Amino acid sequence: MPSDDSLVSGALEAMREPAEAFHSALARAVEDLRTFLNRHQATQGDPEHLAAAELGAFGEGRVDATRFAALVDSPEAVESSDLRHVERVLETLMAAEARGADLLRTHVPRGESLRERVAGALAETGRVFGVIRRIVPLLEGHGEVVDAGSLPHGYPFSLWSRAERGVAPPLFVELDGDDLNVAGLSEFLDGAQKIVLIVRGTAPTAPLAHLLSPSVLVMQTHEPSDLARAAAFEGPAIIALGSDSFVPFVHDPAGGTSYAERLSIGELPETATERPGDFRQQEDLAHLRELSTTQAGAIGSVPAKPGAEAVATADADPVDRLAGWLLQQANFADGAG
Repeated sequence: MPSDDSLVSGALEAMREPAEAFHSALARAVEDLRTFLNRHQATQGDPEHLAAAELGAFGEGRVDATRFAALVDSPEAVESSDLRHVERVLETLMAAEARGADLLRTHVPRGESLRERVAGALAETGRVFGVIRRIVPLLEGHGEVVDAGSLPHGYPFSLWSRAERGVAPPLFVELDGDDLNVAGLSEFLDGAQKIVLIVRGTAPTAPLAHLLSPSVLVMQTHEPSDLARAAAFEGPAIIALGSDSFVPFVHDPAGGTSYAERLSIGELPETATERPGDFRQQEDLAHLRELSTTQAGAIGSVPAKPGAEAVATADADPVDRLAGWLLQQANFADGAG
């Protein structure tokens, strides 16, 4: 099995594209807010300062700011209190941007709850959505800005809109095999959310078996390169990576209309690894065996692009205007995927 360091670096590399899409959107959001603040803070001075802000370094020494100011319309005035809200949002986004890849990583200390760590990490990532949501009316030029102060407890996944879930970045979770209890993680497998569990040491044999559902890509693997398949998948995914105890398998919703068509399973052992919780492991193995023989027609059909609907609604639902704005930064405007 690859070392812990190579597992982490391999996972980050395999999931680089969806992670970079989020980071690029965040960088564009920071730049857009800087431009917004520069433009509107200048209106509180004189038109020449506004023109200079518009022209930037290119215009310095080349264009007469006074004459240029006479040719452009001044932006509508924004209250100082609203600009302070935008400044606080910008500070929050810049802090998130500065964290880089660490924003998308978390670690489960021995004995602690995996579900709670995932919920906390997603709430921290979701802070990006939460603070922007509060100033969307101001950015769009209508409505009153909501107090855009800090979100001390983050912005939990349960509050994310459908469009926000459609552009969710991957989350990388490092933990010991003894703490690989995935109960409760299904609530986060929505939109385009991908969760990569990087597991050290002996773990249950088929811990992800009972997370199988028609529209979720589920994978257990020893090889980081296998994650490229999940990165290209447009819907939610959960991957357990690392432990030699795992039975490798992939459930790919694009594979067909039955579990038998969608499941690719390595050799199943007759018995699970001897360890506490053996009964649960035996049940998980039995569940995999049963699903691998489930015939077409036993379940409903599966959408070809499970994540597409969430993205497409960004412009349709007024509640999702925020994510629609962030989507545009990542070139996902108008529901493109």
